[in-house]
Amino acid sequence: MRRKIELADMAARAEICRALGISKPLLSLALSFKRNSVAAQQARAMALEHGGILMEEKPMSRTVRILNAKGETERTIEE
Repeated sequence: MRRKIELADMAARAEICRALGISKPLLSLALSFKRNSVAAQQARAMALEHGGILMEEKPMSRTVRILNAKGETERTIEE
């Protein structure tokens, strides 16, 4: 499961960078949960306070059918 925080407001992004003394690329890495430093945790908290939305991507499950030569289902596999 991957997580990220969506914050489209560029003014809020600039304010977070200025308040924490971090660069915009570091903020981007923090919001995509690729960094977990103290500054990254603070940036995520500030982003949520400024209207950011926490998004979670869950893998989709799918069913695969195994067919025989006649096209009939022999078995199914849940992934």
